Amino acid sequence: MNRHWLLVLLMSLFFTKTFGQNVSNEGTDFWAVFPTHVPSGGFNGNIAIFVTSKSSSEVTVTCGSATPITKTIPANTAVRFDVPRADAYIDRVTDANRVLTNRGIHIKVADGKPKVSVYAHIYGRARSAASLILPFETLGQTYYSMNFTQTNGGNNFLTLVAVEDNTKIILHEKNGNKIPITLSKAGDAYEYLASGTEDLTGIYVETDPETSSCKRFAAFSGSSVIGIVCNNSQDPLFQQLYPTNSWGKNYGVVPFINRKYILRILAQEDNTSVTYNGITQVINKGKFFIESGTLTGSTFITADKLISVAQYALSQDCSSANGGGIIGDPEMVILNPIEFNIRGVTVFSSNLEAIQDKYINVLIKTDKISGFRYNGVVPTTAWIPLSGNPLYSYTQITVDNESVTLTADDGFNAIAYGFGDHESYAYSAGTNLSSNNYVTVFNSTKNEEGQNGCVGETYNIKITLPYQPNQISWSLDNEATILQNAPILLETKNLPDGTSVYTYESPYTKSYTTKGKHSLDVITFLPNASSCISGEVATNYTFNIYDLPTAKFDPLVGCAGTDVKFTDLSVSNSDLTITKWLWDFGDESTPSTEQHPLHTYTKAGKYFARLTVSTEYNCSNTSELVEININPQPISDFDVSGLCTSKLIKIIEKSTIENPGTIVKWTWDFGDGSTPSTEQHPIHQYSATGSYTITLTTESDKGCVSVVKSKTVTVIDPQSADFELPGFCLADGVARFKNTSKNADGSTTGLTAQWTFTFNNAIVATSTDFDGSFTPTATGDYIAALIVKNGDGCEMSKTLTFTVNGDVKTADFEIINDHSCVSENIMIKNTSTVFTGKITKIEIYRDFGNESSIYKTIPYPDNNEVFILNYNTFGGTTDRTFNIRLVAYSGENCFKYSESQTLTLKPVPQLVFDDMAPVCDADGTVLITQAKQKVGEEMNGPPGVYSGDGMRADGTFNPKIAGLGPHTITYTFTGDNGCPNSISNTITVYKSPVADAGTLIYILAGGQIEIPATAEGTNLKYEWSPAVGLNKTNVLNPIASPNEDTEYTLTATTQPEGCVTTSKVLVKVLQAINPPNTFTPNGDNVNDTWIIKYLESYPNATVEIFNRNGNRVFFSNGYKIPFDGNYQNEPLPVGVYYYIINPRNGRKTITGPLTIIR
Repeated sequence: MNRHWLLVLLMSLFFTKTFGQNVSNEGTDFWAVFPTHVPSGGFNGNIAIFVTSKSSSEVTVTCGSATPITKTIPANTAVRFDVPRADAYIDRVTDANRVLTNRGIHIKVADGKPKVSVYAHIYGRARSAASLILPFETLGQTYYSMNFTQTNGGNNFLTLVAVEDNTKIILHEKNGNKIPITLSKAGDAYEYLASGTEDLTGIYVETDPETSSCKRFAAFSGSSVIGIVCNNSQDPLFQQLYPTNSWGKNYGVVPFINRKYILRILAQEDNTSVTYNGITQVINKGKFFIESGTLTGSTFITADKLISVAQYALSQDCSSANGGGIIGDPEMVILNPIEFNIRGVTVFSSNLEAIQDKYINVLIKTDKISGFRYNGVVPTTAWIPLSGNPLYSYTQITVDNESVTLTADDGFNAIAYGFGDHESYAYSAGTNLSSNNYVTVFNSTKNEEGQNGCVGETYNIKITLPYQPNQISWSLDNEATILQNAPILLETKNLPDGTSVYTYESPYTKSYTTKGKHSLDVITFLPNASSCISGEVATNYTFNIYDLPTAKFDPLVGCAGTDVKFTDLSVSNSDLTITKWLWDFGDESTPSTEQHPLHTYTKAGKYFARLTVSTEYNCSNTSELVEININPQPISDFDVSGLCTSKLIKIIEKSTIENPGTIVKWTWDFGDGSTPSTEQHPIHQYSATGSYTITLTTESDKGCVSVVKSKTVTVIDPQSADFELPGFCLADGVARFKNTSKNADGSTTGLTAQWTFTFNNAIVATSTDFDGSFTPTATGDYIAALIVKNGDGCEMSKTLTFTVNGDVKTADFEIINDHSCVSENIMIKNTSTVFTGKITKIEIYRDFGNESSIYKTIPYPDNNEVFILNYNTFGGTTDRTFNIRLVAYSGENCFKYSESQTLTLKPVPQLVFDDMAPVCDADGTVLITQAKQKVGEEMNGPPGVYSGDGMRADGTFNPKIAGLGPHTITYTFTGDNGCPNSISNTITVYKSPVADAGTLIYILAGGQIEIPATAEGTNLKYEWSPAVGLNKTNVLNPIASPNEDTEYTLTATTQPEGCVTTSKVLVKVLQAINPPNTFTPNGDNVNDTWIIKYLESYPNATVEIFNRNGNRVFFSNGYKIPFDGNYQNEPLPVGVYYYIINPRNGRKTITGPLTIIR
């Protein structure tokens, strides 16, 4: 598994009184090791050491007889050292379980150079593992191994490296056996390799308390290759162990994103009470550890004594939190307790070895989330309360960059990890570890302390010791020695491992004006000897004083209401990194702690801002006041009306700006996909109805842009504009016009009208009534114009010519087709006239004197227009007459009646057509007689005629020709007067069934047979007759067993149509079986089997055949397979055999001879 690995640069940004007792993973002296691993596909792995530093440094890496490698370490850059495999690798076959001389890998910072962080990466084809490497001062004397249940193919290991000469170590095996190990030189190593699949978790290792109690050594554990939960893919595990004094009591566990994980919890004391996921368990030290099941959520672990916790990622095929697989592979990361958190870390990552997704898990106190920064910016990922302890929250951040810096105002814990296809890495992003001997410089003004200080600050210098001396001798920077016969004890602290440390105040209070490195030589005097220290102890401490940074940024010009970008131009003036920013924007707003903040000033004016920056160790400086000029922001505003389709909308622009600004640019977006307008007073119309959002953005001559002003409008179809003209003559007086205008929804709400009446190009009247009116004074053509406006201000207009008529001159008409059949359209032509103008209306009475109502009204008829009249039909043999009269109008009060004219109409046949029963297509022809004249209204004339699909001239209907389905049959009768009439009705043709009862059937007397009838049709009903000798009469295939020859008839009927067909079959009854007495089974396909006709009608009959010795050579129950002359698949010899046929139906057994001839 080619794997990506991550380099982490620790940047311990803030050292306060709370964290002074811990030492980070930065240092100047490190030891690593290249433990055993199982190669993949025969490709041996290698090891690379990666070194990072916050400041430019220099490092030398040595191992065995390899040539030392010295490289410069640029600030915030990961530098790679390749260590020769031949000098460093521990082979599991030849090197395990023995002392290996000079096999450790030594990483050493050049004297006087800044501290560094170190990481080791073991890599090879399909194999990868990485670990954070701890500096010398964080190492201890006691460790417990952390491993996992071993799968086949690999081994657990625990590898030890001496960091001091003459180190004696005792390894306690699980069976109680003790293995003494002597490492004579720093760099000597010993790898304890488990046997088979033994799990080494809980193995205890310590320095020999008799000879090496004060010696330190490094310990590493893991597996040469392993699968976790599922074994489809494997990978090595490799982590440097934390000494037991750096274990903790409280751990927050954050899941690998979208993945399952497993926990192991290890105690160093018996009767340790551990609680997680609401369950409390008591475990003893070492091998009696807790292992969780597979987990997917976060959890909080707390114990009453020190514990170590490891988190494991699963093999790819079973690692998804939702079940199944997700990219990744096995990993082990030893977690840091909440007690040993950090405040800053820089993570370097690479995309080598096919890593696709990279993440960082961060855990911090919930009330301190606001102070956390990712690359100087508040992260956008969600914070989730930690399950089991909501005082803490976590986030999971996706990493895209190769370098990521995490900072916070309070301590946090973090792990970095990544996944690819069967690829993964995971380890602690950095830690603080327990230390019991160090120097601090204390700033009493700021109540801060740390390992180093800053120019211009006053410090008290203190040391912390793991013992209590009775005298201390001090010398700072080679000044005269000061002896304290009564050292000043400031504080006693109890550490998590049960030991204590003691802090003493030096006689020095210093304020430094220049940067530099300072040396403190201390000689302590112990009244009583101990196992580690006795008599005088001389120690040299060093600390640095750093220059203050320069806080700087440029003056800015911005706009009110708009983000102003502040760019930090500060310089650190030292190797330290600026880690904190505090911006005062001069407008009494909340200060910002971002490096390059955005700030919005709400009002225009002149402001004075300042910036305070801090490096590590809180070296701070504040800039001079910087002028910020904020110009006024325009305020966009507008009104809009006239929102109708295909009409220009009305826009009133009302934007404003404070002095001295001037609006010089307008940008309109009408929300309909049209090109935006930059006019101050734009013109626009919408082509479709709907809801639209109109936006306006304005810009001043200073480049200040307004907040977007938006209004959502509804565009409707405009109202219709229309009206009705009155039929009007001069004598009518007032002409009244009906306004029929409507909104698009059909209402008239909000509509107003403006009428204008013009005669001979002169306006003679106006009106604002909804229905217009005026009084004409002369006949002739007037122009009536209507403008209708809706509530949104949309206008629509309509103009019509209005004629003022004179009186009716004549009212008359002509009958065009007198003496027609009553069924025809009767046409009359209008010949009415007026003196001036035109006829406005014609009213027609079709039988004046007999019908009082008006038959038809024709508005504004044309000259000589033909009107159609229809009369109620009638039959019989007598014509009828009708009186036609019309009234001609030229206005409401101007009209004239015509003279009546007589119309003569002939009768037509009155017909009825009764319903016709459905027919079946096999029924043959059907005579159709259902159509006839109504009784009492008969006419003389020739016989009527039928027509339609399948009809013949003789009145018969052939369903076969017509086809299946409904058919329309029409009957036409013409009277002697030449007047015809027709009537139609429908006949339906159904499909007839088809049945075949079969051919002649033979059975033996007393036998039975199923009649092999077949039938086709829809939902058939069956009936057999006669019923004698049948088991059933209503099925298609009954069993027949007549005693004499019988002819059976099958009737099949479709349901529900009722189409019927019949078929007959004769069943002949033979009175005796007549088996042949010979057959010739010679393979010529003629008479090769013994055929007994009609024996199948005895379905239960048995047939037996015996040879002349009485041996049975054939038996059959029923005779479906006839005898073929073989016995046990061998041909029987020719000769005479004897048969017995038992009908088994009460009839006599038949016997006789049977001769086989070949």
